[in-house]
Amino acid sequence: DSITYTPNIVQAVKTDTFAQLSPNAAWFDIPGLSLSITPTSSSSKVLISADVSSTSNSAYSPTRFRFVRDGVGIALADADGTTEQCSFTGSNASAYSPCSGGMSYLDSTAVVAGTPVVYKIQVSNYSNLSIYINRGTNATTTTQYARAISTLIATEIPQ
Repeated sequence: DSITYTPNIVQAVKTDTFAQLSPNAAWFDIPGLSLSITPTSSSSKVLISADVSSTSNSAYSPTRFRFVRDGVGIALADADGTTEQCSFTGSNASAYSPCSGGMSYLDSTAVVAGTPVVYKIQVSNYSNLSIYINRGTNATTTTQYARAISTLIATEIPQ
């Protein structure tokens, strides 16, 4: 028997910037890093992958990210006291120094064929430490500074 599979891949790309200047440890949707995928089979799993360019105004508290499926955080670390649970972090070397953070996660939660599933990335940081997405090392627009993009990809994996 041969298996025929038509790829079901959805991508969200964020090229503009986003800033949250006083997150106070709350979670915020990153505008543009949300997508909807409609599985073709109820036995499928969904592989989600992210790469986010971020920085903050502190080198000591990396920006935190989490995957969200239909409004619920997924792919979270185990609880450990008051340590914030997240999916992945960005770890800048110094204040305002951008870095890319990301991961892939195979979501094996049951899906219903033909029913859309919405994935997004949320961001948080400790206290009032600022968060910047897709911002260069410096806020100025001179040629010595660079800006990157951020992506979120969902791929249906038939089982």
